[in-house]
Amino acid sequence: MKNGIFFFCTKGTVFATDRKWVLVQGKKKEVHEAAADMGTLHMADFLDAVSKRRQPACVIGDAFKSTATVQLAMIAYETSSTVHWDRSTLEIVDNAPAAALLQRPYREPWQHPYA
Repeated sequence: MKNGIFFFCTKGTVFATDRKWVLVQGKKKEVHEAAADMGTLHMADFLDAVSKRRQPACVIGDAFKSTATVQLAMIAYETSSTVHWDRSTLEIVDNAPAAALLQRPYREPWQHPYA
């Protein structure tokens, strides 16, 4: 397992990738394999939803939360700092270097809608 995300919890640690997730509780380790490549299934569902004009299995709000979680983890890693997320304003607070990584500069002539 080379690429994934760790969730450090009070009752154990979870390491998750697209193909498996591992739960570690003390000396106990459980490995759970995905039945298929979840990335491929996710894309197939999205394309089917577009062609049939239906909601995808992963709705926008859920997609935002899962993507934001990974982005915040990467920002914390990149800045070697703790990131505090304000869910109401959708901003990183009290950490200017980390907050700066939330927004990428736009190419001219495009402008960010919140500039």
